[in-house]
Amino acid sequence: MRFNPKANDTIGLYLNGREVTFAVAPHPDPSFRAARFPHAMSGERSTIWHIRDLDDNQEYALEVPNSRYSDRPALEQVCVHLDNLKSIEGLESSARFCLTPELAAPTIQQYPDLEYSMLMPWIKGTSWFDAHQDHERTRSLRTLTRWQCLQLAHQLACVLSELERRGDTHCALCPENLMVETAPGQMRVELLGLEDMISPGLPLDNRSRIKLPGYAHPAYSQAGVDAAYDRFPGALLLSEMLGWFDDNVHAQCSAESYFDPDELQCDSSQKLQTLANALRQHHPDLAKLLSDAWKSPVPSSCPALQQWCEILQRVMLTKIEYTWLA
Repeated sequence: MRFNPKANDTIGLYLNGREVTFAVAPHPDPSFRAARFPHAMSGERSTIWHIRDLDDNQEYALEVPNSRYSDRPALEQVCVHLDNLKSIEGLESSARFCLTPELAAPTIQQYPDLEYSMLMPWIKGTSWFDAHQDHERTRSLRTLTRWQCLQLAHQLACVLSELERRGDTHCALCPENLMVETAPGQMRVELLGLEDMISPGLPLDNRSRIKLPGYAHPAYSQAGVDAAYDRFPGALLLSEMLGWFDDNVHAQCSAESYFDPDELQCDSSQKLQTLANALRQHHPDLAKLLSDAWKSPVPSSCPALQQWCEILQRVMLTKIEYTWLA
């Protein structure tokens, strides 16, 4: 049977010998409710379904790989590696269960499409991509203060720095894979899109990795994906987040990325100057980190993500206007 449920359908998944019943979440847009349109998002190589455990009411994401995943069995090892990262703040979605033939045989027998699917927590919040689109539900992000932007950027820098320290490379840092929560007392950042991570603990398989327009280092095609690959897109995302309090940054932000792909490393970029000016309002050292990354000939010459983490923490703890907030 093909896995193609409608909203509110119940499905039973056998997980480690126990059947767990889930309900498929309806699409958040009320106009789709009558057609029972499910909350599902299709990407190049997989579809993610929003489901809810009927026993404990916890929400989950079920990622179902499609035919473009040419090496599905490799996902089992990816899941095992990611599950070891789940205790890191900002990597909640790395808690994984892989529906392998050994662990979920009855489910796969009923729904062959679900072989090597991945079950993970559903991450609530707003994607940074939606912030770029200026959707009505993201207007609250326009009111972020400098202090709140600094807090979010520090959290992002910490998780990226920890991955770098472990030798893990995300490989897909972009607004779509960044979730933020800005409710009072719940400020947090979560990384998504972890399936393409490269790590010393994982084999170099044949999963294709896409050059991310507006975020990949211009020398990407020559340098390839290595341990320093995240430094350039990480610098751009951190800078965007730090500058989001500034209306001038919003006014120049493109829908897909802050910078146009052909604008990267162009010294005459007005967007660069606008963003650098916003960073200087936090601290000149942060604008220098952006400048060093911008001028780097290759990803490995960008400032290490640990530098971003350390300088952001120092600014939070020593700049007079922030010290009492920290």
